[in-house]
Amino acid sequence: VLAASAAVAALAWSASLLLSRKPTWTVTWVEPLLLAVVGVGLLQITPLPPALLHFLSPQHGTLLPLWSGNTESSGAMGTWQTLSLNVGETRQSIIVGLSYIALFFVATQRLRRVSDIERLLKWIAAITGLMALFGVVQWLTSNGKFFWFYDYPLTTSAQRVKGAFTNRNHFAEFMALGCAPLLLWILKTLEKRSVTTSSFGSRAVRSNTDTLLGGLLLLLGVLVFAALFSLSRGGTVALGVSLVVTLSLLFRAGRLSGRVVGVLLGMSLVAGSLFLMFGAEKVANRLDNWESEERLAVWDANSKIVRDFPFFGTGMGSHSEVCPIYFNPPYADIEFTHAENSYLQVASECGLLGLSLALAGVACCVVWCVRASNSKADSRIRVLSAVVSASLAANLVHAVVDYSWFVPGLMVIVLPLVACARRLDQLSSEASRRSRSQAAGVPRSNLVVPRGLGIATAAVVVSASLWAFPQLQQATRGEPYWFDYLRSVRNQREALPASMTEAEDPEVTEAEQLSQFKQRLVALSTAAKLAPSKARVQMRLASTCLKAFDHLQLQTDDPMSLSQLRDAALASQFDSTDAMHEWLDRAVGKNVKYLEAAARHAKKAVQLCPLQGEAYVHLAGLRFLEDLDPQHSPALLQQAQLVRPLSATVQYAVGLQHWLDGQKDEALQSWKLAFHQDRAAQDQILSLLAGNAPAQAIYLNAPPPTDENSPPPGLSTTSSPGEVRSLPLPEYEVIARAYAAALKKELENPECDQPINQLIAAAAVYHRLQDPEATEACLQRALEIDRSSFMARKMMGVFLYEQGQFARASECLNWCVKISPTDRWLRSLAEDAISRSLRTPSEIQPIGFDSLGRRKF
Repeated sequence: VLAASAAVAALAWSASLLLSRKPTWTVTWVEPLLLAVVGVGLLQITPLPPALLHFLSPQHGTLLPLWSGNTESSGAMGTWQTLSLNVGETRQSIIVGLSYIALFFVATQRLRRVSDIERLLKWIAAITGLMALFGVVQWLTSNGKFFWFYDYPLTTSAQRVKGAFTNRNHFAEFMALGCAPLLLWILKTLEKRSVTTSSFGSRAVRSNTDTLLGGLLLLLGVLVFAALFSLSRGGTVALGVSLVVTLSLLFRAGRLSGRVVGVLLGMSLVAGSLFLMFGAEKVANRLDNWESEERLAVWDANSKIVRDFPFFGTGMGSHSEVCPIYFNPPYADIEFTHAENSYLQVASECGLLGLSLALAGVACCVVWCVRASNSKADSRIRVLSAVVSASLAANLVHAVVDYSWFVPGLMVIVLPLVACARRLDQLSSEASRRSRSQAAGVPRSNLVVPRGLGIATAAVVVSASLWAFPQLQQATRGEPYWFDYLRSVRNQREALPASMTEAEDPEVTEAEQLSQFKQRLVALSTAAKLAPSKARVQMRLASTCLKAFDHLQLQTDDPMSLSQLRDAALASQFDSTDAMHEWLDRAVGKNVKYLEAAARHAKKAVQLCPLQGEAYVHLAGLRFLEDLDPQHSPALLQQAQLVRPLSATVQYAVGLQHWLDGQKDEALQSWKLAFHQDRAAQDQILSLLAGNAPAQAIYLNAPPPTDENSPPPGLSTTSSPGEVRSLPLPEYEVIARAYAAALKKELENPECDQPINQLIAAAAVYHRLQDPEATEACLQRALEIDRSSFMARKMMGVFLYEQGQFARASECLNWCVKISPTDRWLRSLAEDAISRSLRTPSEIQPIGFDSLGRRKF
């Protein structure tokens, strides 16, 4: 939509040049800066000779040894030739950047007079006010879906005011951007009302003015309310900056009268009343907490990226793939798609060169706003500059803690505001020149140009569109199926048994799981076909194909696993790969097609983005399909370790390779990193060590963490008794006792700042050890410390439900439903608890955990 709108706007301006009697060009004098920005992006996706690439970015060779072009080395993948480490995303980012430039360019050409700028600011104010109103209505009547019908798989519209944005911070900044223009509209309406009253205007005119003023004041109150209840700390600060700058500059310009102050105070009183009515405590608690360890962690990771890729960065749009290389525990399993700091993200993706260009653009905006605010020729310019300066100041401040420059929904407001700043500066200079009747030293901004420029501009726009739209079409066609896959994964995690009171039918459960698995496979296959340039889709499809192979193999008479097949193939020393494939056809039959598909998609994933660590792990296990050299696997795993050093999947595979090679110390060192990050890796490691090494070996190398988010296998709140019983009993007892001891020791620490979390984690341990008295004691103690703890009440409710104490369980669960009304699992459990509590005692039977299904507390 952004690219299409920008192209249409540019073509419309080109047509206006052709139809104009005297076509002119408004020179902004930042054209070279914009061309340099495009040049950086094009350089990042241009294939370069290896020597030049190494000169411009030496870290590429260190990070990607298998892509050096040495075809004789084991595991060689070819030659990586671009500065960007994710060319597909960089290409799309360039398209977005070109759209930004087109919007700014068209806006500067169309804003000819002060009245044009006033009209544009009114549009921005109206759009922002309507967005605020929509956001509040959607929040108050939310069913969890955006626009009441769109199910976005990564978040919901409940709990916080978000409007049309999926991120509350972006919604709050949108409010901050439109606050100053809305204040200006109110100011203009007040002035018009005063003029109408003093000149004895008609009653109808005064009535219309009063109605408009009332509506604008209502929108301003709703805007402030919506921004606060987005619970965005950075957005609230940005709104405050906008208000302070606006009022300060208006006061300096002599336009802040007592009447305006009175109206604003009245509006503040109304907004404050709404604030108190709808939950001021929630907002206050959010604003009181300014700690953000995750944000500090991602900033630290980005600073390391800038250190290693200082000049040209890792490529526009590559952040989500590059950042995991530099993350430290406990955030290794958290994906940050952006840097939570626009300046840092520009530096990490485009290097210091890109950052210098961005700062140059910021400096230009500051200079334009300052000069226009100091205009002596036209008071209207000073007032408009105050509004534009306030909105841009809010954006620049919020960009320190958010990635707002990378959000098209915000930039479609910011860029016209930047164009307003430039034109106000130019109009101020022209007005001063006219007042002094001297043109010396003042550059002309409007140049007469030939009509042929319109044809040339249209040709450029059409050429860029022919290059950009096919790529955007690919991405947009595949995205719905990718979201279908994400929804399927989400729904599996939230799956409920058909009956909360009876155990599940294993055959029905197996059929449902198989159906869901097929849906995910079909969704991923379609997404990969329609959007073949998405590396993440290719990698997930490869993983899903391997899971399909494992599942189908279990149904055969001779269920050989992939590792067994690979070991047998390498040990057989076939004369050729053709002979090996004939043997594979006999051994696994048609199931081999899933292995071939997995290898194909994994290879495609690393070709698109060489930072897909899990894809290298898959290739290490599948490379025998095309090359029987046993040295490929260690080389591929080493490459995986370089690009995903903290991935549990990668570290488990590396540790397994060390274990098979007899390097037990190295294996334990790798498993140390994987053990506390991933449940599947934990179970795999314990199963492998059972009978081969004591569980204490892992804990001696990696003491159990006291973080409730990293419990040992079988102790997490998502594990079922069946999973616990599948662990080797001696190993399980050792790990459980060690973990419980670590939690108790941490609770005794007077500096423990998260006692609720420690008690909840301890309760989970005792629950898995089938110790209900200790479990209830921990949860009761947690509620004594903080009766408003959602997690403690939720876990207590589920625990009491298991124990058959349905009346007490219903109290806890109903409280949780009020806090989280869109949680279907909680609502179903609460309703069943109420139903059971109304029965006679003889009818009530305790509920086992198995009947609750796998669900995170």
